[in-house]
Amino acid sequence: MQVISFVHLSDIHFNRYSGDKYDPDNELRNELLIDISDNCKLENPAGVLVCGDIAFSGQKEEYDFAKEFLNNICDSLQLGHDRVYCVPGNHDINQTIPRNRKTVKLLQDELEKQVSIEMFDYTLANILRSEEDRNCLFSALEEYYKFAAQYYGFIDKDCCNRVFTFRLPEQYSLRIVCMNSTIISNADDHKNPQTERLMVMGRSLLPQRVSNTITLSLCHHPPECWKDDEKQLEGTMNERVHIQLYGHKHIQTIKQAPSGSIIVGSGATHPSRRESGWLPRYNWISIDILKVGTLKQLEVRIFPRVFRKSSGKFESDVSQCDLPLNYKSFILPLPINSLENESVDVIHECDGKDESMDINDDHETQLKAFVYDFFNLSYTKQRDLLTKYDVLDNVPNPLNPMNSISTIICNIEEKHCLSQICNDPIIQL
Repeated sequence: MQVISFVHLSDIHFNRYSGDKYDPDNELRNELLIDISDNCKLENPAGVLVCGDIAFSGQKEEYDFAKEFLNNICDSLQLGHDRVYCVPGNHDINQTIPRNRKTVKLLQDELEKQVSIEMFDYTLANILRSEEDRNCLFSALEEYYKFAAQYYGFIDKDCCNRVFTFRLPEQYSLRIVCMNSTIISNADDHKNPQTERLMVMGRSLLPQRVSNTITLSLCHHPPECWKDDEKQLEGTMNERVHIQLYGHKHIQTIKQAPSGSIIVGSGATHPSRRESGWLPRYNWISIDILKVGTLKQLEVRIFPRVFRKSSGKFESDVSQCDLPLNYKSFILPLPINSLENESVDVIHECDGKDESMDINDDHETQLKAFVYDFFNLSYTKQRDLLTKYDVLDNVPNPLNPMNSISTIICNIEEKHCLSQICNDPIIQL
């Protein structure tokens, strides 16, 4: 049967000194790349999954280095540089923004004080329906959005989650759901170092059930870090999501809920060297549909990788594996006859050929290239380009690309001028 595989990272924490000649983690990253290149023999690698905390303080230079590192991983897997699925973590927040802009903090406080999940969903919906409030609430993630715009895991301001689907054999699909758990994250996270500040989540942020679909979720904060006293949200995740991937805790856990849901706490790829028990980790993941006679089952394999000081390289963490194997295996029944449906952003084909895992949708590729290149233009060139192609309708003045990119893209689509813009000398310079 067809296998689909991923490399899974979390908590990379690139800072302003990452990559300089004094950075002690240069060796660590080099060994991770060597481990993937030499040892990762997984069938049909499809992408890189990142569960947040890509940066240390949400700054542009941190993401610039993260881009280079993730590109190198994609190269090792022979994937396009866009095949990254990522979500923000609390370190991806520019904490100076909620600290210095009272309106941002007021919106976060309004969400945090809601006493029920239902009231949180209601309040969040009202904020998201207001373009001004929505842009304000997510302004602390501006540099993350610019970084993530080049990848498939981009979560934009019009929604808190994004969904991507791979078509698999036997009429099944694998769906990746990217979830944002950082909506209220700010300097209050660190007020009490003895107590974990809980993040707010709601039912509107959770994946829905979809017929004949395997669901894999990416989220930075695990359920124990959510404001969910009665475990309603955690229970719903366990019932709806087959594979849950989390970051944040810097502790690797691989377990299975009574419902069958596989829950992976990733550990940290770049834990602080001041942490006790410093132990860098990442994972490989493979997903397969097994057929024994007329019976079909889902097999998920987690390959935990750990950096050993004694050898100076990444190795299999046998303490987490099913000995004598170098992975932890789970067998789940395949989902059938679920009732709900939801829209998806991108569908990837997976027809059993290695090359079919590549994304060949020229339009989607051009669209991502435009967004990335557009953000790197000066203000003057941005306006000159949009004026030239008459796509400034309903775009506010002064131009703020982060607040207007959805409108700009809609205008470009209506005028069918994406190819011309991508090849225009203004954007090619």
